[in-house]
Amino acid sequence: MQYKGYTATMIELDEVSGTIHGRVDLARGMVTFEGETAAEAIQAFRDSVDDYLAMCAKHGLQPEHGAGLEAEPAAGGMFTSS
Repeated sequence: MQYKGYTATMIELDEVSGTIHGRVDLARGMVTFEGETAAEAIQAFRDSVDDYLAMCAKHGLQPEHGAGLEAEPAAGGMFTSS
């Protein structure tokens, strides 16, 4: 999955809890998400990216991306998929 230049990785199904877990690898960390259905996991992924970008903007930080991922800054300094 991709959203605003970020790619979800390590998407896994937890058969015991019935949840779908995933993460977005950043250069110095990660953003995680989960949902009980594919639709919920997709929305949680998008919400997590939006929350990360909002946190960066609030604190005046440059959003980071994982190794090998290129993104172009859009208007307002936010990143979007190219």
